[in-house]
Amino acid sequence: MSKCEKCGSEKVMHYVKFCPKCDKPEPKTVKIYDLFKCMYYVQANGHPDFKNKLLRAIEEQRTVNNGIVIQIYRPEEGDVEMDPTYAAINTLFDTIGIEDDNAWFEISW
Repeated sequence: MSKCEKCGSEKVMHYVKFCPKCDKPEPKTVKIYDLFKCMYYVQANGHPDFKNKLLRAIEEQRTVNNGIVIQIYRPEEGDVEMDPTYAAINTLFDTIGIEDDNAWFEISW
């Protein structure tokens, strides 16, 4: 086994080599956006009635409570053209710059 360059301890292999003394564990977390901050950001960047549209879109899919984390999926292109609630979700993803097909949002007020 190899030794740590910082402290000289033996490195341990767990997927990758690391020093159990120096390499502090970091949590494996999912990126979670604050939904209300995102809504204010989108409104301030050219979508004045966005907040109400997005909340309606989310409430159609689930019950909205304080202190929860929800996953929102980017709609398919055909859905966006047919339904304004899907368009609101698509606007959120595009304005914030979310490139993935889904994202996690915390609802906290």
